[in-house]
Amino acid sequence: MAIRLRVGAFTLTLILSACLLFAVQPMFAKMALPLFGGSPAVWNTSMLFFQAALLLGYGYAHWISSRLSIRQQVGVHAALLLAAMFALPVAMPAGWAPGPGDHPGLILFGTMLLALGAPFVVVSATAPLLQSWFGKGALTRTDDPYFLYAASNFGSLAALLAYPVAIEPLLDLRDQSAIWSWGFILLVGLVAACGLATLTGAVAANGGSKPHSHAAAPVGLGRRLHWIALSFVPSSLLLSATTYITTDIAAVPLLWVLPLALYLLSFVVTFGRTPLPRHDWVLRITPYVVVLFLLVSRFASSNAGLLLVVHLALLFTLALMCHGELARSRPSAANLTEFYLLMSLGGVLGGLFNAMIAPVIFSDVYEYPLAIVLACLLYPGTWWGRRPAAAIAIAIAVLGAALAAEYFAADMHRLVRIGVMGALGIVAFGCYKHPLRFGLVVAAILAAPLLMRAADGSLVEQERNFFGVYKVRKDDVQQRYILSHGTTVHGAQNISSGISPGGLPEPIVYYSRPGPLGQLFARLDPASLHEVGVVGLGAGAIACYRTPGQSWTFFEINPSIVAMAQSGRHFTFMTECAPDAQIVIGDARLSLESEQSGRFDMLVLDAFSSDSIPVHLLTREAFQIYLDKLDADGLLVIHVSNRHLDLVPVIANLGGEMQMKVLEHTFTPSSEEADRMITAATWMVLSRNAPAMDSRWREIAPNPDIPTWTDSYSNIWSVLR
Repeated sequence: MAIRLRVGAFTLTLILSACLLFAVQPMFAKMALPLFGGSPAVWNTSMLFFQAALLLGYGYAHWISSRLSIRQQVGVHAALLLAAMFALPVAMPAGWAPGPGDHPGLILFGTMLLALGAPFVVVSATAPLLQSWFGKGALTRTDDPYFLYAASNFGSLAALLAYPVAIEPLLDLRDQSAIWSWGFILLVGLVAACGLATLTGAVAANGGSKPHSHAAAPVGLGRRLHWIALSFVPSSLLLSATTYITTDIAAVPLLWVLPLALYLLSFVVTFGRTPLPRHDWVLRITPYVVVLFLLVSRFASSNAGLLLVVHLALLFTLALMCHGELARSRPSAANLTEFYLLMSLGGVLGGLFNAMIAPVIFSDVYEYPLAIVLACLLYPGTWWGRRPAAAIAIAIAVLGAALAAEYFAADMHRLVRIGVMGALGIVAFGCYKHPLRFGLVVAAILAAPLLMRAADGSLVEQERNFFGVYKVRKDDVQQRYILSHGTTVHGAQNISSGISPGGLPEPIVYYSRPGPLGQLFARLDPASLHEVGVVGLGAGAIACYRTPGQSWTFFEINPSIVAMAQSGRHFTFMTECAPDAQIVIGDARLSLESEQSGRFDMLVLDAFSSDSIPVHLLTREAFQIYLDKLDADGLLVIHVSNRHLDLVPVIANLGGEMQMKVLEHTFTPSSEEADRMITAATWMVLSRNAPAMDSRWREIAPNPDIPTWTDSYSNIWSVLR
């Protein structure tokens, strides 16, 4: 019974420490979003910090477990846990918002180091230390404490799933931080209890002076590098899949935790006492999942739901494969802390590559296909096969066939294209027993569309930074330039047609004159709009509603977008319609706070990251800022077009709280308008004295079933389409 109690105490402590680690991750990232523009890169940078802190914690655990006696380890770790309590409660430090010339990623990393570094590092060290103590304390299963790693990852998974389902919808950030602090205090007590249990074991009875019950077996350099590689690839895949998902939907905890939960679940499965599914089963299905991914990503690119499932399935399968290989090759308990340290190092390198290196060396998100190819190269088997040259020849042949399929795509029947790409997928499947061939063939299939897009000449400008990848393409058929981010068009301009009667460029896409924005400006007296503020610049099309005598100010967080809109190379809305407009670079909320109260007669909110609106711009605190900067009769105009979220009730609730009338119009263009790239759009107008609009606009009442969003609380579940 005593042994069972001790095992239960260790298991409970590990689960609690894991819960604390993984509950604080989405919690703190959500705290940081309002200061860093709501970008998906906030989560990637946060993940890099968490991985680096985890590496530091594992390094500390490895050092003291190999240098100090059990008694000294327990005393040192307990002291550090007590010292870390002085950093509580977890909160954003004041004065750490990025300025216009700052690198947001570095500022965010420094902020997290200051606010969260100490408690996170000591909690992260708890898992390997307790497993090491368990193996030295004469308890049960002392030769194989790795099952506790599965228990730890179970706690991590439970915290992640609970956050978007229960914690975020029910608690604001202040309450979350307070509960986390009490959990940390409970952890200190449990760790002390486990330390005492260890000291009463057999090793402690012998003086607690032996660092290991068995001598550590030597581990070669090749095996260490293999562990690092097997940890690097799933970490990189995790961040790539997360970026893909959150760019188009929303940078919110719900969508952060889905990929991370699958990533952690792969650890739970592979390090459990009886892995299910078994590792040999995973190896059998991996080629099928890779081939399915290749086919679906080429032929179902418009089906967001199917793409989401396939991307998550690929991440989970490849993580199971890599982590299963880690579990299969794990060393004895004597090398446990070194094993975890190298696993953590691989994870950090994967996060560093995605969050910091890839945005600098790649102009597009090439790290995602690269990580997939590396995973295929790590597939267990005869790495070189019998004929390495044959692998290269097969890859070249596959690349040629894939390029031909892409080149003739416009003229080939869909079934023929599916047949060609399906055949290439079968070739990849047939090569899977030889990882070099498998990886090269998959690389050829993934590279074909990238090479074709680079060769077709339509891409005329591309920028990548902390806020994403922005592309300008030239449509030679329709004679227009198109600005896009992710899968979403952010602006367009006709090259030789579409000039208004006044000789100025004609706004199209979401900003057209037949659409809601054009209808609104047509109803308003230009003389009533002396000062207009616009949050979000894009290509600058809204500027063409400016009339002489009006003063316009644009608030844009991304310097690359400002350069694209002002250069006049492809978009001339700003240079021709509002050359004297003021552009303020920085997060709009922070910039607006410094503006004079009551300055604007109209504020237009048109800020998007791909298809998502940064959540921190749609909260009570944000709307209080907007209302303060508007004149008493001012208009708040909001663009809420979104493929995945219905944001109309969120805006209606905020407007209702502030005693404003809320109007909404969802516009669908005619076929003739669609040919002119006038697109569907949903716009809303809030004001105390709303302008008289026609019947296409409807008044929206607050929805009592959806709680008001705040900086501390938002519920993405309630607005999913």
